[in-house]
This record gives sequence, structure tokens and C-alpha cells, in this order.
Amino acid sequence: MGQFHSNSSNNGHKNKPNNNMFGRNYSINNSINNSDRIALGLERKNFTYIESFSLQSTFETLCKIDENGVGYINEESFMSYIGFPESIGIGPIIYRSFTYLASYPTCIHDNRRLLNYNGLLIAISVYCNKIKEVINEDRIKLLFDSFTTSTHQVKEKEPPNASSSLKFDPDNDEDFLKLMTQAENESKKNVSKVTCQDMLSILTGLIWLMTSEMIIFSNLKPERLTLIMKELTSPKHINKVYKIASKIVESMARCDSNSRKLNSEEILKESISWPIFKEFVKRNTPNIFRGFSTFFYTQFCIGQTLSAQRSDTLFLGTNLSYLPTLDNPSELFNHINMTLLLWMLPEKIILNSEWNCLYSGSKHGFSMSRFSTYISNQWHSANSSKNCFGSEECFLFELYPTYEISPASKKNSNYVYYNSSVGIGFGGLATSGLTSSKIVGMEENSFVLQLDNTLQFGKYRMDPYRNLAPTYYLSMVKIEVVGTGGQISKEKLEREQRWEESEAAKRSKSLNLRRSSSSKVDKEILKRAGIIDIESRSRFERTKSSII
Repeated sequence: MGQFHSNSSNNGHKNKPNNNMFGRNYSINNSINNSDRIALGLERKNFTYIESFSLQSTFETLCKIDENGVGYINEESFMSYIGFPESIGIGPIIYRSFTYLASYPTCIHDNRRLLNYNGLLIAISVYCNKIKEVINEDRIKLLFDSFTTSTHQVKEKEPPNASSSLKFDPDNDEDFLKLMTQAENESKKNVSKVTCQDMLSILTGLIWLMTSEMIIFSNLKPERLTLIMKELTSPKHINKVYKIASKIVESMARCDSNSRKLNSEEILKESISWPIFKEFVKRNTPNIFRGFSTFFYTQFCIGQTLSAQRSDTLFLGTNLSYLPTLDNPSELFNHINMTLLLWMLPEKIILNSEWNCLYSGSKHGFSMSRFSTYISNQWHSANSSKNCFGSEECFLFELYPTYEISPASKKNSNYVYYNSSVGIGFGGLATSGLTSSKIVGMEENSFVLQLDNTLQFGKYRMDPYRNLAPTYYLSMVKIEVVGTGGQISKEKLEREQRWEESEAAKRSKSLNLRRSSSSKVDKEILKRAGIIDIESRSRFERTKSSII
């Protein structure tokens, strides 16, 4: 992220690697400690020649040489190289994490420990998930432990997994609450904890990193890119990211019943235990550290093979992005919201390089016929009260002020329901219960989330952290649909759009309407029919809430 810094002139090294500099001057009489043996195993099994070459070249460029001729990377050089803005506060935490992982399998925090090549290789292996067949441990727990602040923390045996021993389903709200209670009890034991303040710096850094990558690789012109770079590192932008990350840390910390009554300022003085973090991540953010994996891989494992020197950009090499981009600008699916979504979504969705903006209520109007097909999976119009579609991968979510997922309960297949006379419902049926076949109104049906057939009003009924189920009645301010199905799905959508535009043109002639665009025609038809109320909608445009 910064400029490439070489220490070769200071240490007498002339860009020629040697085993002693890498701490590998082994001989028959020179025993290898456990950390060195693990590093060699990782490099042989999980690193290609190109990856090892790049890692060695990066280490050689950054390292200093001690009195024994062994190279090491100090904190200053490391932080300068990874280049996070100092105001985020993540640089020292990441260096502390690397030196902790470098001591594996002992795993202790020691401020005197230096980051040599073997230690760097172990840390990169954990961050980039290249530990297969060598380190048989929970990678997420290793990372979490590395973020702790204890100066002499010895790795302890993890408490029994509550979800496996008690056979709880974390996707079920009731079981999730029981898991949180179990996690609270475990957190009182001698388990690792990360301060909320450090967790806030980590999440702020992650969101800033991933949003920056999306922006950098959005085909901007060079002059625009220079301005964007200044904006990304500006206090205004970083403070915006900080505020969003703070809400996620609050959501995480409030899983502990002892923290639920604390205000935001008090929560930041608390800590998050491993059991609490584990269950929160399992349910809400299974990909939370994925941004670190791709970033450190490009910085250390392929960067030196793609470019001869660092350029004044956030990332190395050519346009190498591991995150999807949108084909058109979106109000709701901005870069920050996309980052938060990527923490939730299945890997197969993340790997699609481009997402497509398919529908916007403000742009296309609020006709149900338009909304029905604007999604990667085929929508089905139900001809009965109980015809639902979808799969166990469906979930509802909220990004802020509370960051949480409402997964499918897996008790039945009532994932998504659609009928032009009812609207769209999620997590329930248009009836009052499973035994009824009569379609009832919004106040009586069993949907968790429903949008009525005008897409203007709805209800939301869910609160997993309490034994209450309050119902909130909503007025839609903005609705957007983004497809993740790829080019084939996009082409199918475009064919359907052309057909709709043709039909809209026919309707406009029959009603003697001035046709400026098909979306305006649809709006006028719905307005004349009394289906939508533009004046009523305008009262809600000033609100800050929105539903994706």
C-alpha cells in the first residue's frame, strides 16, 4: 500500500538470498526446532515455487540483519509495507498477530520475538489458509488467539464444542440463544479474549481494505484513481467505516448477556471471548477473515512475481481482484454494504467476478411483474397458499444498526412465497399457520418479512436475542435487487426486459399516455389504478432507514 522499501544498502545484502539470512543454515549438528520444522513442512507441501520465491523476495527486501547474520522484519518495516492508515490502529495488532503465529506450536505473545523468515511463512500460511496436512487446528481460533493481548498466553485446550456435545442448531433462533448461554459460561473460564477496542480496529481495517480493493479495481481512469486514493485515506472516510464497524462489535459483544445493558462507550471497554466470537461468526460472518487471506496472499505470495516494484496503489501487480464488482452503480449495494454481505454469503457467490444490478424501485417502478423475475434463481408465482420455493441457503439479514443474519430454520421448506395478490413473503406462509389453507392479511399471516403487492409497505417480525416477537410495520423507501447468477442469467433477464418494454408500449397506447419510458408508464398505470400512492411515499423519503 505504500512504497517499496529496501534495506539492502543498510545491511550489506545485495539482493542475493542465502540460507543463513533466512535462518536456514542447518547442518547435521544443528538441530531444527519445532517452528522451523513446521515452516519447512508448510513450504514443501502448500507453496508453489513461484509463491516461495515471491515470499523470499519480499522478506529479503524488508528484512534487517542481526549480529548472527539472520534476517528479521521489525514492526516499523512491516507496518510501512502493509500500509494501513495509521489512524485505523490495525498495524500493531497485525504485527503482534504475526509474531504470535510465528512461534507456533508454542504460541505465546512475546514483545522480544523477531519476525524471521520461517515465522513469516507460518503466519502467512495461517492467514492465507495454506496449513493443510501440517497444522491440524482451527484456523479461525488461531487468528483469534493471535489478536489477544496477553504477554505470556500459552495455548490451552479449547472447551468442548457446545453445538456438537449438546446437538444444538446455531441456525435456529432458540438454539442460538442456548448456544450463547453456553458460550457465556465458557467465557468465564480461562479462555482467550480480544478487547472490543482491538476488535473494532480489526473490523475497521477489514472493511476499509475490502472496500478499497473494490474501488481500486472498478476500471477508474488514472486521474480519478488518484482522487479516490486521497478519499480512501481521508479522516472522513475512515471515520465512516469506524462507525459501521463499531455497530458490528456491539452486536457481537451483546451476545454476552452481561454486556447487553451497556451503552456503546462502555462496551468498548469490555472484551469478547472466543466462545462468543465463535458462535457469532458461525451464524453471521463465516467469511469474516477472507479479506485478510486475499490481501496477504497478493502482498507476499505473488506480488514480487507480478511487479518489479511497488506502485502508488493499494495492491500489487496487475488488476488482480478476488472480490465481485457491480456492473452499474447502486445506492444500497455500495462498497461498504457489499463488504458486509460478502462476510455472510456462500463461497460460490463470492467467486462470481461480477454482480448485476437488476432492479431498482426508484428507477423501474413498483410493478410486481417487473420484480418477479429480477433474481438469479427463478421466481415462482404460487397458485395456492402453500407453494414456496428456495433452499436452506436463503436467509434474511440486517446490516445496521444491528448486524445479524436470520438463517433458514430448516424445520420446513417455507423459504420464499410469491403471489401477485399477496406480495412476497419470507420465512412463512400466507396463512395463519401450517394447518390452515386460507390466505389471510398481513396482520395474521406467518411471514417473518413481507412486502405487499405494491412493494410499498411491509412488515418485519423477528428478534432472536429475546423471547419476544414484536411486529414492525414498514414503508419501503428503497428496494433494489442484485443478481449473482452470472452472464447467462443476465442475458435471460435482458430478453424478458425487452418483452416487458414492448408490452408496456402497447398498454400506453391503449390508455393514451405519453410514453417517455416504460418505467414511467408502469408508474402511471399503477397510480391511476389506485395501487400506489406517490404522495404517501414522499413522506418516508426523508427517513434514514432502508430495506435491501
